[in-house]
Amino acid sequence: MFTYVNACCLFAFVKFAIISQAVGQLIISGPPSAVLQGETVIFRCSYPGRDLSPEGAVRWEVTSPNGEINNVTLGQTVDPNYPEARYKLFGNASGGEYNLQIVNVTREDAGRYRCAIKGINLIVYTEFSVVVPVPDPPTLTTIPDTPLQVGQELVLRCSYSGGYPEPQLSWHNGTGPIFSNQYREEIELNTGPNGERTKESTIYFRNNVTKYDNGVNVSCRVSQSEDPFTFVKESWKVLTVHYPPTVVVPREQVRVFKGESASLTCQVDSNPAATITWTKLNSTLLQGNLANGNQTLIIPGASQQHAGTYQCSAENVLPPKAVGTVQVFVDVKPYDTYTRDVAIITISVVAAVVLAAIVVVAIIMVNRKG
Repeated sequence: MFTYVNACCLFAFVKFAIISQAVGQLIISGPPSAVLQGETVIFRCSYPGRDLSPEGAVRWEVTSPNGEINNVTLGQTVDPNYPEARYKLFGNASGGEYNLQIVNVTREDAGRYRCAIKGINLIVYTEFSVVVPVPDPPTLTTIPDTPLQVGQELVLRCSYSGGYPEPQLSWHNGTGPIFSNQYREEIELNTGPNGERTKESTIYFRNNVTKYDNGVNVSCRVSQSEDPFTFVKESWKVLTVHYPPTVVVPREQVRVFKGESASLTCQVDSNPAATITWTKLNSTLLQGNLANGNQTLIIPGASQQHAGTYQCSAENVLPPKAVGTVQVFVDVKPYDTYTRDVAIITISVVAAVVLAAIVVVAIIMVNRKG
């Protein structure tokens, strides 16, 4: 941005400025509005055609963020309060150049800088801030530490140190932000051993954990945004929640024909994994093969003795035990009934024919004797 002004008095903030005067042009420029700590910044002030070298002819002054005004340089001399190892003047002052360089900038260097030339009543500032990224990701802990048990209160604590401007702390559950109406927050601010600012956020969830919180990824995010910089650091934890088993029976009744295989299933959900057992009610006999982590009982070659009520039980370290039941029916195939009936009829007919033949033979023998 360049600004051209013809005036005797001016107060303005500029990034780059060219100010017209009767004897020439005052050119002032500075660094970007925000720089990273440790970088080098340069302020340029030139007035072509004018000698800026005499003592007191020109100075750089700074207005700190708290409003305090200090002279950084006067003529060719850097003020003793500003270390020469970092603050340097350069340029051809006799030719109108009077530039200031600051190496390894710190937060204390931020402010509004002004090149003031004797005899020119212009107040023109170039301003910059110093960004100090958070050095390390935040520390995230769960209270109590995982694994949690269903029904417990979940407390998350996140802390970080350093960073300027002050970072923003936010909570996320892996798919989106955790909104403030879901928890109560306590914030503690401290000063670290090296003077760095330390912030700790503890949130208490309003609802206790459920089985559906198992496997959820919670994260604490610390973000800084100061144009043109954006820094984000985060830490996360995957929640482990223990809950008792539940049993779902997809088919409560299973019908098979005699000789076929019967498949009985109990779908079990638990954490940690449950121990699953199958029993047949009112019977000590249980024949079959277990599959799918014991969630499936397969009865090969079912017969009438396999008919009845089967029960699957699931239990882990948390009560209560979960139970499901499956009723098994074993039917006779239609063609088996037909074959049986035909056999009975055939035997009956043959028996009748044989009996009739015996009667006829007996009658014949009696008549011959008579």
